[in-house]
Amino acid sequence: YPWIDSILLMLYTGYRVSEMIDLKISNVDLDNMTFIGGNKTAAGKNRIIPIHSKIMPLVLNRYKSANTHLFETLKGTHIGSDSYRVTFYNPIMEALNLTGSGCHDLRHTFCSKMDSYNINTTTLKRLMGHSTKDVTDIYTHKTINELRSAIELLEY
Repeated sequence: YPWIDSILLMLYTGYRVSEMIDLKISNVDLDNMTFIGGNKTAAGKNRIIPIHSKIMPLVLNRYKSANTHLFETLKGTHIGSDSYRVTFYNPIMEALNLTGSGCHDLRHTFCSKMDSYNINTTTLKRLMGHSTKDVTDIYTHKTINELRSAIELLEY
């Protein structure tokens, strides 16, 4: 299915649909296998998300053919969230007989899976781009290797 890689990317990163479609190729670090960026919250902007090894080939494929954004239309233009849902997400989910779930459910799935692997809350907040109300979390730092170890636990 065209664009099924977008669904896999959200499942393996926890990105919101807007973060996925706004991801510029300039924010894909192939050497370090990371994405840089996010939106919506201050904690989410410029966060570093390791690219799971299982989706790296999909990312490389998109990267090679992209103009500015990792996910673009066939004409090489940026796509909006609503257009993405109507044109790609909903038809894929219908074809897979998985109707009744929205794009944001992928983010819930990511978070639930990470929780089932007993990933600590600080790591999960960093990956999801959530701010914290616990001052202890502000003093807790996570390395990219710790984040990558957490991401690599994911299996679908």
